[in-house]
Amino acid sequence: MGMGTRKDQEKQEDIWIATSELARTPGHRLYERLNEPLDGKKFDAFVEGLCRNFYAPRMGRPGLAPEIYFRSLLIISCSALAMRIQCLVLHPSCRVSFCNPVTVANASF
Repeated sequence: MGMGTRKDQEKQEDIWIATSELARTPGHRLYERLNEPLDGKKFDAFVEGLCRNFYAPRMGRPGLAPEIYFRSLLIISCSALAMRIQCLVLHPSCRVSFCNPVTVANASF
């Protein structure tokens, strides 16, 4: 059956779920602890101000807000550091290079 040939059947309703109806899970403690000082020091406003000169004059800022971008980089860095510390604790002889993802991918523990 080709697309658009089901005219006799009932129409599917639009799918809409309000974000307030979605299940909420507790946040990870690492991210909560990371956000506390960033929020306290007005990190978002600071980064927004620093990046303002780089916005295109006609198009405005990019789709991903700079504060979200830099928070994501910080979270990735902290997660990688936590993973490295865990590796060293569990395997003290581990010599995996922290900065070389190829070495990490090929590591044998």
